[in-house]
Parts: sequence; C-alpha cells; structure tokens
Amino acid sequence: MLFLPAIVALVQAEEPPEEDPLELAALLIGDGFWDRAQGVLDSVEEPDDPVRFHTLQGTVYLHDEAWPEAADQLEAAIDLGGQDPTLWMRLSYAQQHYDLPAAYETVLGAPEYRGQQKQLALILCELGLYQEALELDIGDDLEARRVIAEAMHRGGQTERAIDMLEQARL
Repeated sequence: MLFLPAIVALVQAEEPPEEDPLELAALLIGDGFWDRAQGVLDSVEEPDDPVRFHTLQGTVYLHDEAWPEAADQLEAAIDLGGQDPTLWMRLSYAQQHYDLPAAYETVLGAPEYRGQQKQLALILCELGLYQEALELDIGDDLEARRVIAEAMHRGGQTERAIDMLEQARL
C-alpha cells in the first residue's frame, strides 16, 4: 500500500509521448477524416519531413477536388526530392482536370510505375491524339484497352474503339 502513492506520482510525472502530426494526419486520411487531417496539417509550422507534408496536403486537396492546389503541393513534394512514383501519378491526375498538356508532360517525365502507359493513353485520348494512344505499349491489359476504347468512343472515335476491342479479344 505504501508503494501506490509513489507509483501514481511517477505515472503523473511522465509526460505523454509527443505525437507526430504527419503520422496523425496520415491516419486521419486513411480513416476518411479529411477535415480533421486538414486541421492537423494546418497546425504544422515546420514539418520534420517536408516531402511527406506536401504529399499529405496534396492528397487532401485531391479529395477536395482542389486540383491546382493539389498539383502545387505534389509538385513541391517532387521538387523536395520525393521519389515515390505515385507522386507523379497523383500530380498528373490533378493536372488532368485543368491542364492536360501539363499532365501529359508529367507522365512522360515520371519514373516508371504500374499503369503509367494506361494513364498516358487516357491523356492522349482526352487531347484527341487517338493514334498516339493506340501506339502505346499497354500490353495485354484488357481493362486498359477497355478504358481507352471508352475514351475513344466518348471522343467520337467509335469505329476505332470497336476495332481496338475486337483486336483485344483475339
């Protein structure tokens, strides 16, 4: 019984561990608490990991469909040395909503990542460059071919889309 007050005093004297705000923001994003994550990110004055900070901030802006702001944050992450290929993929996705030529350049300049050729083909279709999209090597990815054919159909290239899908079935 004599030890109980001493133990309580020791526990109360310990300071709680300091939380990493970027880790907290990442957890909140993962759990779908976008506004709370933004609040945490807004409270960060000097991030310990600027690449991660800008990546998380860009991710929140993507969710909010604030395309130019998302692009600015993701470009900052890349400029600060971010190497994750998904940075380029996310940047291109944001740019596709307001600056297709920039999105095209982003994908071309990105390190290789899974789905890169598919994304590039979709951008080319949006730019009306269907022949260039068809010339890309997307392999035997039937889903990619279907998505590209759908983009071609939306762009008034229905016959080409049908031909592409028929070739994919062979």
